[in-house]
Amino acid sequence: MKKNIALSILMTIALMAVSAPLAAADAEKISHESLVADVLQLADIIEQVHPDPYINGGGKTAFYRRLQTTLAKIPADGMTRVDFYRLLRPFVTAIGDAHTRLGEAYDFIPTQPGGIPLYFSVVGTDLYVLAVPEERYRPLIGDRLVTVEGVTVRELLDRARTMISAENEYQILGNLAYNGFLFLGPFLTDLLPERRDRSHVRLVLRDKDGREAEHSLPILSWIPEKWIRPDSRVKRPRPYPKGFEYSFLDSERKTALLVVDDMQSYREMYEGWLAGNPAQAGEVIREMYKRIHQSDAPDDINAALAGIPSAAETFQALVQEMREAGTRTLLVDLRYNDGGNSTMYNILLYFLYGKEILWRAKLQLTEVERFSEYYFQNNSPEDFERINRGRAVPLARTDYDFSGDWYGRSRSDPSAVDQIKKEFELQELDRMPAFAAEYRSGKHQGYYLPANVMVLISPKTFSSGYTLMYYLFMAGAKIVGTPSAQAGNCFGEPFSFELRHSGLIGSVSHKQFVYFHDDPEMGRVLRPHFPMTYDKLKSYEFDPNSEILLALDVCRR
Repeated sequence: MKKNIALSILMTIALMAVSAPLAAADAEKISHESLVADVLQLADIIEQVHPDPYINGGGKTAFYRRLQTTLAKIPADGMTRVDFYRLLRPFVTAIGDAHTRLGEAYDFIPTQPGGIPLYFSVVGTDLYVLAVPEERYRPLIGDRLVTVEGVTVRELLDRARTMISAENEYQILGNLAYNGFLFLGPFLTDLLPERRDRSHVRLVLRDKDGREAEHSLPILSWIPEKWIRPDSRVKRPRPYPKGFEYSFLDSERKTALLVVDDMQSYREMYEGWLAGNPAQAGEVIREMYKRIHQSDAPDDINAALAGIPSAAETFQALVQEMREAGTRTLLVDLRYNDGGNSTMYNILLYFLYGKEILWRAKLQLTEVERFSEYYFQNNSPEDFERINRGRAVPLARTDYDFSGDWYGRSRSDPSAVDQIKKEFELQELDRMPAFAAEYRSGKHQGYYLPANVMVLISPKTFSSGYTLMYYLFMAGAKIVGTPSAQAGNCFGEPFSFELRHSGLIGSVSHKQFVYFHDDPEMGRVLRPHFPMTYDKLKSYEFDPNSEILLALDVCRR
């Protein structure tokens, strides 16, 4: 979860620097033989783990053409780790899967970003200035970016396609805006190799009245303690470190705001993990307890687990309070939710809509899982045995599992609803006892549904954040904001790897998801019912919570 803009940037830099060695080591060349071995290792991981690494990149022949082209570009005397990272990026991004990607290899000095001294956000397909580091830049808030060093935003997007693993343009826009590609010097240099003056950067911005002006700004060599941006008319809860929280926006409690900024800090997720992989889960549970309570976890793992907030308990309290108050509108704010564990959607839909709508929403999904020898590095043999339980022909260790193709099964089998219900109760429910007792009693299923359920999204709404949005959408909620960087027809649940010689890290998806079988364009970009436009943003005076204001205006109408 991004607590604020400064923390967001620092966290992004920290994540990018995870695999970065000392600058001196970066300057050393790795031998040709070692780099060839790493490329072949990467290709092997992709081909064994990914369900279909060819589908978005022109087929298998095109994949091997790119592989051989990459190998041929390795110089006889080797390459530095950073140059090798740059060489590999187009090979990986051509797969067209946002979860299959390389970790960045640059050696960052977190306090010296070295890029454009403005913080951009996305509205429509434009980048606009959301916040600035100094008072002298305040007049630029709300201005839209036209060019950088004479290069248009559209051209920057095209250049970035070989640098960013993406499924739609909103992933690329988001990386340019707030994931560091304009803010951090090395990426800005990659985007603009023709740039000569590294102390300044030239921008053309279009102001609120449509006038364009060129600005020469010094690069940002420090990160401010607090960024300057417009004040908000809305008091939005900041749930970090918990990850999710709700409040009411008015004294009569007619409008509720549920903020879910991440999906990796709720008890039910860790209950499932503990049931499937207790040795690994124990350490992670204690770390999450420490993050939430800012103190060491108790020795008893169950006591530590009880200290992690329960989504079931939180959502039950929410629907009870809404019913008591006669709440008319529920806003579910997923604008900063970049994922975690998607199990939460089952819990929220249960309390709002009830079991039947939950099952019918699940029937629209196809989920295909691929197994490989890499799979068994992260998963216990018991998990695979559970998957094979009751099969007339057991799956092999390198097989595909199509049992999650509920869309295909429901087309021909009227009992599919009963089957998906049974599978959930057998495979998932017993792994989250905090929710299981309530589910079996049915006491609060579909307990209260306000007249308006609005889901607020942005390009940051990603992975499991997208999944939660999707199921609310399928249940009838309306979407407000700017499209997600996640595609509905996509790949996910990545396997992490490290290349032996270069030490580069990355991830490769091992599942395929198809949410929109009959509308490929919707499967690429799920467009909001009520999109945020620049004119609307301007009318809200660039309020950081403009999506909330728009949703409230829609509900009033």
